[in-house]
Amino acid sequence: MAQKNNVCNLDLNIYPVIYKTKLLLTCPANEIFMGGSLGGAKSTSLVLDAGLYAMRYSRTNLVLIRQSFTELLNSVITKFDEIFPPEVYVYKSSYKKGFFCNGSIVNFGYIESDSDLFHHQSVEYQYLGIDEATHNTEYQHRSIKKRVRSSRADVPTRVVYTANPGGYSHKYFYDRFMKDKNPYQIYKTKETEHLSDKEARTQCFIKSGLIDNKYIFENDPTYKYQLQEMTEADKEMYLFGNWESNAGQFFKEWNEDIHVINDYELQDDDTLFLTADFGTSKPSAIYWIALTRTGRVVAYRELYTIRNDEADTGLNIPAHSLAKMILDKTPDNEKNRIKAMYLDNSCWNNLGHGSTTFHLMQEVLPFPIVKTNKARVDGWQHFRYYLEAKDKNNNTYFQCTKNCVHLIRTMPIQIFSKTNENDIDTKQEDHAQDSIRYFLINRPKPKNYSVKRIITPNMLSC
Repeated sequence: MAQKNNVCNLDLNIYPVIYKTKLLLTCPANEIFMGGSLGGAKSTSLVLDAGLYAMRYSRTNLVLIRQSFTELLNSVITKFDEIFPPEVYVYKSSYKKGFFCNGSIVNFGYIESDSDLFHHQSVEYQYLGIDEATHNTEYQHRSIKKRVRSSRADVPTRVVYTANPGGYSHKYFYDRFMKDKNPYQIYKTKETEHLSDKEARTQCFIKSGLIDNKYIFENDPTYKYQLQEMTEADKEMYLFGNWESNAGQFFKEWNEDIHVINDYELQDDDTLFLTADFGTSKPSAIYWIALTRTGRVVAYRELYTIRNDEADTGLNIPAHSLAKMILDKTPDNEKNRIKAMYLDNSCWNNLGHGSTTFHLMQEVLPFPIVKTNKARVDGWQHFRYYLEAKDKNNNTYFQCTKNCVHLIRTMPIQIFSKTNENDIDTKQEDHAQDSIRYFLINRPKPKNYSVKRIITPNMLSC
């Protein structure tokens, strides 16, 4: 392989590059998100950016990721071979790595499930690129980004994401890169905004869509009309690149303006309950529930065992200790009013030493623990009933107080399952929703609920 002074040379003029790609290649931010509609040359832009980084900084370690290796092979690995000539870059399939002439290495990996993160343990990457990033969860993004670091003063780290709207981490990218921010403008990251310019990490959103790709318009002018066949909701995301739209969102009834209240003062005629989804490596989600005389349900307190605000990461708190935490968080004047705590029926399974999660918690808690009905589809339907129905005062039958921060945070990110259009995709962080479901499925429909048609993805074109 040709090598001279550890520098690889490439004439980019031989490859067509759109304006938005040039913005990515020249953007100095540490963390860049290139997002928009279909046809925006996002994957090609990522390959070019990664390759130029590898050539600029010799002996660096890069990783490019998609949800599956097949997707990676079809959309990323083949583009490297198209763009970079063999005297500059060679891909070796036996290693699933690409080797540049200056010693830089591109690792090609996939993250289909959380277990795939273990392949990246104890690895130092200076460059991380994730194609179709919204196909991965927020937890997976946070986890893999921990591997991005540089022990060399002459090599800055770089993280590049590309994606269309929709998917598991739609809200994560919207909140991080777009909410209250302008595209093409460089900001300090949320984690370093209090630091000096020299110390802070920076981020930037580059909006790229079909309209930016002159080569598709010139070479395949009918493509835009082909995309017109999509449903209106899908067109908003995939044709117009609208991040305010998320056709796959499961709880379309959810609206923070009406479902979240500042606080709630318990009434003498309220009946109190607890509902809990138990987790160890994943968070436990416990809610204090007030059932009003009129049948409204208010979640007014939350215990969510998350580690350092890392999405979907639990504290490994054992059942006995969690029960003590619940008791400590319950004021004395409420303990005698709580009728029961609803708990996932898997907590009655034997733990292998004669005890169950239920028994360990019941030893501590002074109120009865009830095995819940775990039916998922019926449970979500009940959840929707309570989100939709309103009482005579125009209050919805389910509300939560603003201190239920993780319930509020995770409601908008729930999406439809790919295998069951009536269920949530369980790859998401859905512990808070499961917990509320355990309680609501045991309640009758709100008295004045009128049956409405529930829209599922397959119905969007109707």
